[in-house]
Amino acid sequence: NNRCPICSMKNRVRPFVKTIKDVIKIANKRGFILISNKFCGMKKKYMWRCQNGHEWNAVADNVKQGTGCPYCCSTPTEEKCRFIFESLLDKKFPKSQVLGRLGLDGYCEELGLAFEYQGIQHYNPNHYFHQHNKESFNDQIDRDNRKSEACKQRNIIKVDIPYTEAKTIERLEQFITAQLHKYGVKINSAVNWDKYKGDQSLVDFQNSLEIKNIKLLSKAYMGSHSKHRYECNRCNYQWEAVARDVRNKSGCPQCAGNRRYNINDMHELAKKSNLRFLSNEYLGANTKRKWQCCTCEYIWNVKPSSVRNGKRCPKCSGNLRITYDRFKECIQKKNIQLLERYQELSHKYPFKCLMCNYRWNTTASAVWSKGCPQCSKNKKKLTKLLVLAEERGLKLLTSEYLGLCVKHEWQCLNCDRIYQLKPTNVRHGTSCRTCKLRKRKEVI
Repeated sequence: NNRCPICSMKNRVRPFVKTIKDVIKIANKRGFILISNKFCGMKKKYMWRCQNGHEWNAVADNVKQGTGCPYCCSTPTEEKCRFIFESLLDKKFPKSQVLGRLGLDGYCEELGLAFEYQGIQHYNPNHYFHQHNKESFNDQIDRDNRKSEACKQRNIIKVDIPYTEAKTIERLEQFITAQLHKYGVKINSAVNWDKYKGDQSLVDFQNSLEIKNIKLLSKAYMGSHSKHRYECNRCNYQWEAVARDVRNKSGCPQCAGNRRYNINDMHELAKKSNLRFLSNEYLGANTKRKWQCCTCEYIWNVKPSSVRNGKRCPKCSGNLRITYDRFKECIQKKNIQLLERYQELSHKYPFKCLMCNYRWNTTASAVWSKGCPQCSKNKKKLTKLLVLAEERGLKLLTSEYLGLCVKHEWQCLNCDRIYQLKPTNVRHGTSCRTCKLRKRKEVI
């Protein structure tokens, strides 16, 4: 069973021998393209290209262990800065370790120009970057200062880009252009965002928008916490919203009936509701604005959301708010006097009827709707007396009800005689004496 020892050693070593095909397999497995054609070993650097078109040098073993594209792994805003610099100056600005461990986000050796995108952690303590440790924030400031000093010693122009200038791509482009003019760097061409290849986060965001039939109109993706412009593929409505909100929950506000309205929409809403919108600006659906009824020309303040939900002129609908002036006018017409200071419609107050001198305690709303309870009772009783008088062939001349045992003035419809009699007597059958005597004489 013994074989050639030399051949057996070759068979043992052969699995460990790597070629350019093994490096290509690594590239295919990671979704990269290997640009280098010559095999130099697994510990040597090769040129790679990612799906977004970024090119970089990396050791084959490192790529095999999980190292990816340094540009896709960087922040999206940093990539926007790199694209603007490369577009304006027609030069490459790759990441650089020219300062050793003090790396630069982008550096062009030919121009002696570098840029650094400074996030919020470079200006304020941030728990995500500094883990509630002030010393780590101080180390961050010290590192930035040493990086600036190292650039001065090497005659490198370093452009610091604060996060506050990167809220929109227009603002970011204007800031970088102004900085290049400041340092006397000649700009060769303009920025064409149609050529921006983007990053994986942009691709993922666009894929999530396609599911909701939404199109991204913004030229570049500025992060999940930044506002972008969108267009609905169904209704062609355009709006701005934070990327995180559109991705996670909200879709087209026009299709959902939740779109943001403006003053032109208020005028259209008023026209449909037979109203006029009198305010000069629209401050939101839940902020009261001034409206006028086209029918009665009454002016009042109401929320646009209430008008949209069907609320109309309170005066025409009989739901006008009861103010003190209106309440005062009402009780004057009813001959009622308020004996205490008015506060609210729901409070109880002492009232006095100027017609019957009756006093009682009740709410202002009860007086508004009913009036004096004693007078209302008397009116009902007076109506009954009128019916009783008609049944007895009499006419009640007294205009007010004074009580069952109080004499009222009556007139007989047969002999026109006027006399006074208690209502209780009329109820029990007492009638005109003259007519009674005449009937007796006729009988005799």
